[in-house]
Amino acid sequence: MDGGGKMDGNPNGTGPTGFGRLLRYHRLAAGLTQEGLAERATVSVRNIRYMERGVEHAPQRDTVRLLADALALPAHDRVAFAAAAEQWGTRPRSRLTAAMGNHPHTLPAVLSPLFGRASDAARIQDVLCREDARLVTLTGPAGVGKTRLALHVAAAVARQYRDGVCMVVLASERDPSLVMPAIARALDVRDNGARPLGECVHAYLRSRRVLLLLDNVEQIPAVAPIIVDLLTACPEVGALVTSRAPLQVRGEQEYRLSPLAIPDPARLPPVDELVQCPVVALFLCQARAVNPAFALTTANAATVVEICRQLDGLPLAIELAAARVKILPPHQLLSRLRCRLRVLTDGARDLPKRQQTLRNALDWSYDLLTAREQRVLRQLCVFVGGCSLEAAEAVCGVDIEEDAGDAGDAGRPAGRPAGRPAGRPAGRPGRACVLGQQEPAPSRETPSGGVGRRA
Repeated sequence: MDGGGKMDGNPNGTGPTGFGRLLRYHRLAAGLTQEGLAERATVSVRNIRYMERGVEHAPQRDTVRLLADALALPAHDRVAFAAAAEQWGTRPRSRLTAAMGNHPHTLPAVLSPLFGRASDAARIQDVLCREDARLVTLTGPAGVGKTRLALHVAAAVARQYRDGVCMVVLASERDPSLVMPAIARALDVRDNGARPLGECVHAYLRSRRVLLLLDNVEQIPAVAPIIVDLLTACPEVGALVTSRAPLQVRGEQEYRLSPLAIPDPARLPPVDELVQCPVVALFLCQARAVNPAFALTTANAATVVEICRQLDGLPLAIELAAARVKILPPHQLLSRLRCRLRVLTDGARDLPKRQQTLRNALDWSYDLLTAREQRVLRQLCVFVGGCSLEAAEAVCGVDIEEDAGDAGDAGRPAGRPAGRPAGRPAGRPGRACVLGQQEPAPSRETPSGGVGRRA
């Protein structure tokens, strides 16, 4: 059957596609859901899902036997089933699979390509390779692509961690007491009641070499001491953290991710070269996902670049905008960006709610600011092209360095002290909030997402 429920005509084949299609064929023929098969075969739903997609390692023989038993396959089907699994094990591996080797991991399958981050990924990998860099924090504004890049980097460095890579998604947590339970669940460490859960996690990791990918921590107060205590107790564990602000602890290596670069509209290259530009390639990829006939031409190239420029090269905003070409040609889309918070909606449903619209992304950051920071940020939005520290202080009527904190780094984890934005010396111009400019009065005072620059 296909995704709509029709039976595949030819489920046989070799490699992961062949085995995955064969598994799915027999599961649907048996009238089972993935959850139903998992329960029968005592195999995790995640493994069945990954095997059917062809993104998991070749299954063990015991797993193949359990699946065949659960599917009640007759003898001749069992032979073909086992043969497909064996041939999967000898398949040519993708670059990502080859990079990870056979190391265990809990990284989710990535369904979208990564654009324009090769140099960023290489730099972060170089940092993680250093023995003195066990804590790396990837920071940047909402929608800049921190999680996507972190997944890419974690997969690329998996060979360095003999006991695997483990992703811990913390976006839904706001209580620091729930951080350690989330890590324990990701590691499959059980609470035996004999000692505190944190001690159980430390004991489990103490002799293991593991990379923890701790995703989205900016909304959790006092998260830094939890991470530091874990790294102190477990000398071979590394942590790759994504956050909109650094943890500001000793030993932390911060890498600030900037939006994608925009081509100079006054000197655009030919179309066949422009499509290789990462920010344009991202727009085209998302546009073709909803309108396969969409193409970059000499007639619309400048408009597409201008759309990307008005959105500051922010990947989330560009993806949301590109999805609109299903109903709006580029020139109409550009004109509607004057009301961008109303236009940039309806993101992918498998994304967190905060990333499904631009307004949600901005609200998330804004709500993490203190009342004083919110007030300063609203005042700073009068600057369109950036401003000096002195100009900002004149408009806000406060000493920003001493009094207002960094309104661009929302929700400082671990109580980041107020002060000058990290890496920005006094008097240096900083980017003002531009994504929300020219917006009609919203129902609430929502600032726009500032564009970060690497410190």
